[in-house]
Amino acid sequence: MEKTELEKLIGKLEARKYGTAVVDRPGRLTLKTKFIISKWASPEDHQSGLPPYDVAVVDGNIGLNLGIQCALDTIGGYTATTWSGATTTALVVGDLTTAESATATECKTSLAATDGTGCLAMCLDASTYPTRATQTLTWQASASATSGNFAWNNFIVTTARSAVTGIPLIRKLSQQGTKVSGQVWQLSVAVTMS
Repeated sequence: MEKTELEKLIGKLEARKYGTAVVDRPGRLTLKTKFIISKWASPEDHQSGLPPYDVAVVDGNIGLNLGIQCALDTIGGYTATTWSGATTTALVVGDLTTAESATATECKTSLAATDGTGCLAMCLDASTYPTRATQTLTWQASASATSGNFAWNNFIVTTARSAVTGIPLIRKLSQQGTKVSGQVWQLSVAVTMS
């Protein structure tokens, strides 16, 4: 079946919009990301299984160039970069309010293996993380009563707890309030590919 002139024009406009020469777009690979911040008033509430006093769900992210390139290298078999491993992979929270940019490479230049001023690289909660259910990959980490006590404004999934060696995959800027000493906050990041 031959395309009408209008269909051809729409195809050209889509090609220009998406930066591709492909006119027919029968399907797309889509990544949907949810950052879930759960908050408990105390470690006892968290450990006893009480529901959090607040849960925020933030959709979307920006893919970071370095992480995207490493993910493609892994898929293509060129390298074996992974965003797994409870003691190496980190979820990073920070107080920065710098706009999202695909060229960002870390949460803060002073990021270290322990809680810094306004930035925390958290190990995953258990050796079972990340988990995968069908097309969704989920990471989860928690800030204890004594760590991460600052404004939670941005979130990153990275391969290591070090700003020097970590490869950041995705980042989200969203002001979620200030964690105070004594509270336990948990960050879950769910990425669904469809």
